[in-house]
Amino acid sequence: DRREQLLDQCTKTFQDIVMPLENEISSAKKEKLELKQRIEGQKQELEKTDQERKLLQMKIQTIQSEGQEVSAQLKQLEKHNENIEKNLRDNLQSKKEEIQRLEKARDDLDQQLLQEVQKRSAYEREVLLLKKEINRAVSYTHLTLPTIYSVQISVDAVSLKKKYLDSPYIQF
Repeated sequence: DRREQLLDQCTKTFQDIVMPLENEISSAKKEKLELKQRIEGQKQELEKTDQERKLLQMKIQTIQSEGQEVSAQLKQLEKHNENIEKNLRDNLQSKKEEIQRLEKARDDLDQQLLQEVQKRSAYEREVLLLKKEINRAVSYTHLTLPTIYSVQISVDAVSLKKKYLDSPYIQF
């Protein structure tokens, strides 16, 4: 009996000691499995983060390279703009000089035209006076039968041609 008691007591002690330990071991195994899964998940996240970091580094390098290209293109454009501005300034200066030359030529022509107009005005006054003198009615009744009509003869071209042959305004 004593043995049975001892056995019962040992079994009870075993159950009191071992069973909680088995439960703890089982819980520890579950925790270990959960930790392994969490560690695996964190490893995957870390790998994903590392891949994203590498991708971002590649993008940064690409952007830096493109930035260098853009910077070189910008320098070329600035140089091109400087050349364009210089050409425009040169063209503007030559156009100003051309305008001044043309304005002087226009002023000279205006002066010549004014002188010619004054000469023409004098010629025209003289022509008008000559026309008034020349355009008088002449009767030819002594050469024809008697009539009540009179005849006018214009001799402008003959008279004026002799007097104003060199005038650029009077053409025959």
